[in-house]
Amino acid sequence: MKTALTPLTTASPISHSAQSISADIYRRAGLIGNSIGKPKLDPFAGLLASTDGLPSLQGAPFVYDGNGNPTTYNNTAITYDQENRITAIGTLMTAGYRADNLRAWKQTAAGRTYYYYDGSVPILETDNTGTATAQNVFAPDGLVAR
Repeated sequence: MKTALTPLTTASPISHSAQSISADIYRRAGLIGNSIGKPKLDPFAGLLASTDGLPSLQGAPFVYDGNGNPTTYNNTAITYDQENRITAIGTLMTAGYRADNLRAWKQTAAGRTYYYYDGSVPILETDNTGTATAQNVFAPDGLVAR
């Protein structure tokens, strides 16, 4: 039995766009989740729709660069490299990447984290002393342990 689709008349695409952008910023920065999506903090806290119709967070509108990357988030500057990868979020986080575009490291107030891969699959994270801080175990259906 087929169900007829009804056009949306009350949805707010701006709000959805702001949520998608804010989640993407944090996800790309590694501040929430990781390549396997394990959340570390709520990226939507304080999300508001502004009166001028532009997406905003706590009253601060998004600002974009020429490539469409948001360059501010909640009044915090976000910088990117030539490959549109996040390299810094204010003083909260900096990151470096390998030649194959995978993140090599991330620096936060908690310290530096290094990432190790099997192909493009993240399998190990270590701190600056080389001590393992996280290990991912995958099966054919995806992540089974962290």
